[in-house]
Amino acid sequence: MSYYLYVPFKKKEVPPNLNKIIEEWLLLEAKQNHEVIVCYYGEKKLSQLPDNSKVSVLFSGKPGKKSLLQGLEHVKTETLRFFENLSLHLRVTDESKNSILVPEVADKMKEDGLLDDFKGRLQINLIYLDANTKEASIMTHSFLNSLKKYKEHENGAIRLQFLSNNLAEKSNSHRADRTKKTKLELFREQAQQDRCFMYNSKENYPKLSLGEIASVIKDYYQYKSSRCCGLSGLLRLNWFFSSTESSEAIKHLSDEKISDSERFAYASRFIKYYKESHLSQLLAPALEKGLIQHQANWDIEPISSNELPVAAL
Repeated sequence: MSYYLYVPFKKKEVPPNLNKIIEEWLLLEAKQNHEVIVCYYGEKKLSQLPDNSKVSVLFSGKPGKKSLLQGLEHVKTETLRFFENLSLHLRVTDESKNSILVPEVADKMKEDGLLDDFKGRLQINLIYLDANTKEASIMTHSFLNSLKKYKEHENGAIRLQFLSNNLAEKSNSHRADRTKKTKLELFREQAQQDRCFMYNSKENYPKLSLGEIASVIKDYYQYKSSRCCGLSGLLRLNWFFSSTESSEAIKHLSDEKISDSERFAYASRFIKYYKESHLSQLLAPALEKGLIQHQANWDIEPISSNELPVAAL
Protein backbone atom coordinates (compact mmCIF):
# COMPACT_ATOMS: atom_id res chain seq x y z
CA MET A 1 0.00 0.00 0.00
CA SER A 2 1.17 3.55 -0.78
CA TYR A 3 0.77 6.15 1.99
CA TYR A 4 0.24 9.87 1.48
CA LEU A 5 -0.32 12.79 3.84
CA TYR A 6 -2.24 15.64 2.24
CA VAL A 7 -1.76 19.10 3.72
CA PRO A 8 -4.54 21.48 2.54
CA PHE A 9 -2.23 24.51 2.70
CA LYS A 10 0.54 25.68 0.42
CA LYS A 11 3.91 24.64 1.84
CA LYS A 12 4.91 28.18 2.83
CA GLU A 13 1.51 28.86 4.43
CA VAL A 14 1.22 25.88 6.79
CA PRO A 15 0.47 27.10 10.36
CA PRO A 16 3.47 26.50 12.69
CA ASN A 17 1.49 24.33 15.13
CA LEU A 18 0.27 22.12 12.28
CA ASN A 19 3.85 21.76 11.06
CA LYS A 20 4.84 20.36 14.46
CA ILE A 21 1.94 17.91 14.39
CA ILE A 22 2.89 16.78 10.89
CA GLU A 23 6.50 16.17 11.96
CA GLU A 24 5.43 14.04 14.93
CA TRP A 25 2.84 12.18 12.86
CA LEU A 26 5.47 11.25 10.27
CA LEU A 27 7.79 9.97 13.01
CA LEU A 28 5.01 7.77 14.41
CA GLU A 29 4.23 6.48 10.92
CA ALA A 30 7.91 5.69 10.36
CA LYS A 31 7.87 3.51 13.49
CA GLN A 32 5.24 1.41 11.72
CA ASN A 33 7.46 1.21 8.62
CA HIS A 34 5.10 3.43 6.62
CA GLU A 35 6.91 5.54 4.03
CA VAL A 36 4.63 8.56 3.77
CA ILE A 37 4.70 10.99 0.85
CA VAL A 38 3.72 14.50 1.97
CA CYS A 39 1.61 16.44 -0.53
CA TYR A 40 0.95 20.16 -0.06
CA TYR A 41 -1.91 22.05 -1.67
CA GLY A 42 -0.98 23.26 -5.13
CA GLU A 43 1.72 20.65 -5.77
CA LYS A 44 -0.60 18.42 -7.84
CA LYS A 45 0.86 15.25 -6.29
CA LEU A 46 -2.44 13.39 -6.01
CA SER A 47 -2.71 12.64 -9.70
CA GLN A 48 -2.76 8.98 -10.79
CA LEU A 49 -2.27 7.41 -7.37
CA PRO A 50 -1.49 3.68 -7.23
CA ASP A 51 -4.51 1.43 -6.65
CA ASN A 52 -5.67 1.20 -3.02
CA SER A 53 -3.51 4.12 -1.92
CA LYS A 54 -4.24 5.66 1.48
CA VAL A 55 -4.35 9.45 1.72
CA SER A 56 -4.52 10.95 5.22
CA VAL A 57 -5.49 14.50 6.20
CA LEU A 58 -4.79 15.97 9.64
CA PHE A 59 -7.34 18.42 11.06
CA SER A 60 -6.10 20.33 14.10
CA GLY A 61 -8.73 22.35 15.94
CA LYS A 62 -12.26 22.15 17.23
CA PRO A 63 -15.39 22.52 15.09
CA GLY A 64 -17.76 25.39 15.78
CA LYS A 65 -21.25 25.00 17.19
CA LYS A 66 -24.04 24.03 14.86
CA SER A 67 -26.59 26.74 14.21
CA LEU A 68 -29.94 26.32 16.01
CA LEU A 69 -31.83 27.66 13.00
CA GLN A 70 -34.95 25.55 12.51
CA GLY A 71 -34.97 23.32 9.44
CA LEU A 72 -31.21 23.51 8.97
CA GLU A 73 -30.90 19.72 9.06
CA HIS A 74 -32.75 19.58 5.73
CA VAL A 75 -30.28 21.87 3.96
CA LYS A 76 -27.48 20.16 2.07
CA THR A 77 -23.97 20.78 3.38
CA GLU A 78 -22.91 21.82 -0.12
CA THR A 79 -25.28 24.76 0.32
CA LEU A 80 -24.46 25.47 3.98
CA ARG A 81 -20.73 25.71 3.37
CA PHE A 82 -21.16 29.02 1.54
CA PHE A 83 -22.79 30.68 4.56
CA GLU A 84 -20.21 31.33 7.26
CA ASN A 85 -22.61 31.55 10.21
CA LEU A 86 -24.41 28.36 9.16
CA SER A 87 -21.32 26.24 8.51
CA LEU A 88 -19.32 26.72 11.72
CA HIS A 89 -19.83 23.03 12.57
CA LEU A 90 -18.11 22.13 9.29
CA ARG A 91 -15.02 24.20 10.08
CA VAL A 92 -12.19 23.41 12.52
CA THR A 93 -10.31 26.23 14.26
CA ASP A 94 -7.17 25.78 16.34
CA GLU A 95 -5.94 27.78 19.34
CA SER A 96 -4.06 30.18 17.05
CA LYS A 97 -7.30 30.93 15.18
CA ASN A 98 -6.18 29.07 12.06
CA SER A 99 -9.21 27.47 10.47
CA ILE A 100 -10.26 25.41 7.50
CA LEU A 101 -13.61 24.31 6.09
CA VAL A 102 -13.64 20.51 5.83
CA PRO A 103 -15.71 20.18 2.60
CA GLU A 104 -13.36 22.71 0.98
CA VAL A 105 -10.51 20.23 1.49
CA ALA A 106 -12.26 17.79 -0.84
CA ASP A 107 -12.26 20.49 -3.53
CA LYS A 108 -8.56 21.16 -2.95
CA MET A 109 -7.74 17.47 -3.25
CA LYS A 110 -9.71 17.27 -6.49
CA GLU A 111 -7.85 20.34 -7.73
CA ASP A 112 -4.57 18.59 -6.92
CA GLY A 113 -5.48 15.63 -9.11
CA LEU A 114 -7.16 13.21 -6.67
CA LEU A 115 -9.68 11.91 -9.20
CA ASP A 116 -7.56 12.23 -12.35
CA ASP A 117 -7.84 8.95 -14.26
CA PHE A 118 -9.32 7.48 -11.07
CA LYS A 119 -10.20 3.80 -11.09
CA GLY A 120 -9.88 0.90 -8.69
CA ARG A 121 -9.81 1.64 -4.96
CA LEU A 122 -8.84 4.66 -2.88
CA GLN A 123 -8.75 5.14 0.89
CA ILE A 124 -9.01 8.58 2.48
CA ASN A 125 -8.23 8.88 6.18
CA LEU A 126 -9.64 12.03 7.85
CA ILE A 127 -8.01 12.60 11.24
CA TYR A 128 -9.81 14.99 13.59
CA LEU A 129 -7.46 15.64 16.49
CA ASP A 130 -9.90 17.72 18.55
CA ALA A 131 -13.39 16.62 17.46
CA ASN A 132 -15.58 13.92 19.02
CA THR A 133 -17.17 11.11 17.01
CA LYS A 134 -20.47 12.90 16.36
CA GLU A 135 -18.73 16.07 15.20
CA ALA A 136 -16.30 14.07 13.06
CA SER A 137 -19.13 12.12 11.45
CA ILE A 138 -20.94 15.31 10.42
CA MET A 139 -17.77 16.84 8.96
CA THR A 140 -16.90 13.62 7.12
CA HIS A 141 -20.37 13.52 5.58
CA SER A 142 -19.79 17.07 4.33
CA PHE A 143 -16.42 16.03 2.87
CA LEU A 144 -18.03 13.07 1.11
CA ASN A 145 -20.87 15.21 -0.24
CA SER A 146 -18.33 17.65 -1.63
CA LEU A 147 -16.33 14.87 -3.26
CA LYS A 148 -19.40 13.18 -4.76
CA LYS A 149 -20.34 16.26 -6.77
CA TYR A 150 -17.50 15.26 -9.10
CA LYS A 151 -18.70 12.46 -11.40
CA GLU A 152 -15.21 10.97 -11.54
CA HIS A 153 -15.76 9.46 -8.09
CA GLU A 154 -18.09 6.92 -9.72
CA ASN A 155 -15.16 5.37 -11.62
CA GLY A 156 -13.95 3.47 -8.55
CA ALA A 157 -14.48 2.64 -4.89
CA ILE A 158 -13.64 5.26 -2.26
CA ARG A 159 -13.47 4.39 1.42
CA LEU A 160 -13.50 7.21 3.95
CA GLN A 161 -12.15 6.38 7.39
CA PHE A 162 -12.37 9.01 10.09
CA LEU A 163 -10.64 9.10 13.44
CA SER A 164 -11.97 11.28 16.25
CA ASN A 165 -10.76 12.34 19.68
CA ASN A 166 -12.63 10.61 22.50
CA LEU A 167 -9.84 10.71 25.07
CA ALA A 168 -11.97 12.67 27.53
CA GLU A 169 -14.60 9.93 27.43
CA LYS A 170 -12.13 7.15 28.18
CA SER A 171 -11.41 5.94 31.68
CA ASN A 172 -8.40 7.16 33.63
CA SER A 173 -7.02 3.66 34.05
CA HIS A 174 -3.30 3.12 33.51
CA ARG A 175 -2.74 6.84 34.07
CA ALA A 176 0.96 6.27 34.83
CA ASP A 177 1.51 4.66 31.44
CA ARG A 178 -0.53 7.30 29.66
CA THR A 179 1.45 10.22 31.03
CA LYS A 180 4.61 8.89 29.38
CA LYS A 181 3.09 9.32 25.93
CA THR A 182 2.44 12.43 23.88
CA LYS A 183 -1.05 13.68 23.14
CA LEU A 184 -0.72 12.49 19.55
CA GLU A 185 0.37 8.99 20.62
CA LEU A 186 -2.61 8.73 22.97
CA PHE A 187 -4.90 9.95 20.22
CA ARG A 188 -3.67 7.31 17.78
CA GLU A 189 -4.12 4.54 20.35
CA GLN A 190 -7.72 5.34 21.23
CA ALA A 191 -8.69 6.38 17.71
CA GLN A 192 -7.67 3.01 16.26
CA GLN A 193 -10.24 1.41 18.56
CA ASP A 194 -13.03 3.68 17.32
CA ARG A 195 -12.51 3.70 13.57
CA CYS A 196 -15.57 4.58 11.51
CA PHE A 197 -16.10 4.24 7.77
CA MET A 198 -18.14 5.70 4.92
CA TYR A 199 -18.11 4.88 1.21
CA ASN A 200 -18.86 6.76 -1.98
CA SER A 201 -21.41 4.16 -3.11
CA LYS A 202 -23.82 1.72 -1.49
CA GLU A 203 -22.23 -1.04 -3.55
CA ASN A 204 -18.96 -0.60 -1.65
CA TYR A 205 -20.36 -1.29 1.82
CA PRO A 206 -20.05 -4.72 3.51
CA LYS A 207 -22.78 -7.15 2.54
CA LEU A 208 -25.01 -9.74 4.21
CA SER A 209 -26.87 -12.11 1.89
CA LEU A 210 -30.36 -13.57 2.20
CA GLY A 211 -28.82 -17.02 2.49
CA GLU A 212 -26.68 -15.97 5.45
CA ILE A 213 -29.70 -14.39 7.15
CA ALA A 214 -31.77 -17.53 6.52
CA SER A 215 -29.12 -19.57 8.35
CA VAL A 216 -29.17 -17.14 11.30
CA ILE A 217 -32.97 -17.22 11.49
CA LYS A 218 -32.96 -21.02 11.37
CA ASP A 219 -30.58 -21.18 14.34
CA TYR A 220 -32.64 -18.54 16.14
CA TYR A 221 -35.90 -20.50 15.85
CA GLN A 222 -34.22 -23.77 16.75
CA TYR A 223 -33.09 -22.13 19.98
CA LYS A 224 -36.57 -20.74 20.63
CA SER A 225 -38.14 -24.15 19.90
CA SER A 226 -36.09 -25.71 22.68
CA ARG A 227 -37.70 -23.49 25.32
CA CYS A 228 -40.00 -25.17 27.86
CA CYS A 229 -38.53 -28.62 27.15
CA GLY A 230 -39.33 -28.31 23.46
CA LEU A 231 -42.98 -27.40 23.92
CA SER A 232 -42.40 -23.95 22.46
CA GLY A 233 -41.72 -25.41 19.03
CA LEU A 234 -44.38 -28.11 19.24
CA LEU A 235 -47.06 -25.62 20.23
CA ARG A 236 -45.80 -22.98 17.79
CA LEU A 237 -45.13 -20.51 20.56
CA ASN A 238 -41.76 -19.26 19.32
CA TRP A 239 -43.30 -15.85 18.77
CA PHE A 240 -44.13 -15.71 22.48
CA PHE A 241 -40.45 -15.99 23.40
CA SER A 242 -39.30 -13.45 20.79
CA SER A 243 -39.17 -9.75 21.53
CA THR A 244 -41.03 -7.34 19.29
CA GLU A 245 -37.70 -5.85 18.21
CA SER A 246 -36.27 -9.24 17.20
CA SER A 247 -39.43 -10.19 15.31
CA GLU A 248 -39.40 -6.91 13.40
CA ALA A 249 -35.69 -7.32 12.65
CA ILE A 250 -36.21 -10.83 11.27
CA LYS A 251 -39.03 -9.58 9.05
CA HIS A 252 -36.92 -6.71 7.69
CA LEU A 253 -33.75 -8.76 7.21
CA SER A 254 -35.74 -11.40 5.30
CA ASP A 255 -37.11 -8.84 2.85
CA GLU A 256 -35.91 -9.70 -0.66
CA LYS A 257 -36.42 -6.09 -1.78
CA ILE A 258 -33.54 -4.66 0.25
CA SER A 259 -29.94 -4.92 -0.94
CA ASP A 260 -27.28 -7.01 0.77
CA SER A 261 -25.54 -3.77 1.82
CA GLU A 262 -28.72 -2.43 3.41
CA ARG A 263 -29.20 -5.77 5.13
CA PHE A 264 -25.70 -5.58 6.62
CA ALA A 265 -26.24 -1.98 7.78
CA TYR A 266 -29.58 -2.84 9.44
CA ALA A 267 -28.09 -5.87 11.21
CA SER A 268 -25.19 -3.72 12.42
CA ARG A 269 -27.56 -1.17 13.92
CA PHE A 270 -29.64 -3.91 15.55
CA ILE A 271 -26.59 -5.36 17.28
CA LYS A 272 -25.56 -1.92 18.44
CA TYR A 273 -28.89 -1.18 20.15
CA TYR A 274 -29.87 -4.68 21.29
CA LYS A 275 -26.55 -6.23 22.30
CA GLU A 276 -28.03 -8.66 24.81
CA SER A 277 -30.67 -10.21 22.55
CA HIS A 278 -30.16 -13.77 21.34
CA LEU A 279 -30.67 -12.63 17.76
CA SER A 280 -27.73 -10.25 18.14
CA GLN A 281 -25.56 -13.08 19.45
CA LEU A 282 -26.33 -15.09 16.32
CA LEU A 283 -25.96 -12.14 13.95
CA ALA A 284 -22.53 -11.17 15.30
CA PRO A 285 -20.59 -14.10 13.73
CA ALA A 286 -22.32 -13.53 10.37
CA LEU A 287 -21.37 -9.85 10.44
CA GLU A 288 -17.83 -10.70 11.49
CA LYS A 289 -17.50 -13.04 8.52
CA GLY A 290 -18.87 -10.35 6.20
CA LEU A 291 -16.37 -7.84 7.55
CA ILE A 292 -13.45 -10.22 7.05
CA GLN A 293 -14.47 -10.81 3.44
CA HIS A 294 -14.96 -7.08 2.93
CA GLN A 295 -11.57 -6.23 4.44
CA ALA A 296 -9.86 -8.76 2.19
CA ASN A 297 -11.05 -6.72 -0.79
CA TRP A 298 -9.31 -3.65 0.61
CA ASP A 299 -6.17 -5.55 1.58
CA ILE A 300 -5.67 -3.77 4.90
CA GLU A 301 -5.41 -4.75 8.54
CA PRO A 302 -8.50 -6.57 9.88
CA ILE A 303 -11.06 -4.80 12.05
CA SER A 304 -13.45 -6.13 14.67
CA SER A 305 -17.24 -6.21 14.63
CA ASN A 306 -17.48 -3.12 16.85
CA GLU A 307 -15.87 -1.06 14.09
CA LEU A 308 -18.82 -1.02 11.73
CA PRO A 309 -19.63 1.44 8.94
CA VAL A 310 -21.57 4.40 10.30
CA ALA A 311 -23.41 5.76 7.30
CA ALA A 312 -27.03 4.70 7.00
CA LEU A 313 -27.83 3.16 3.64
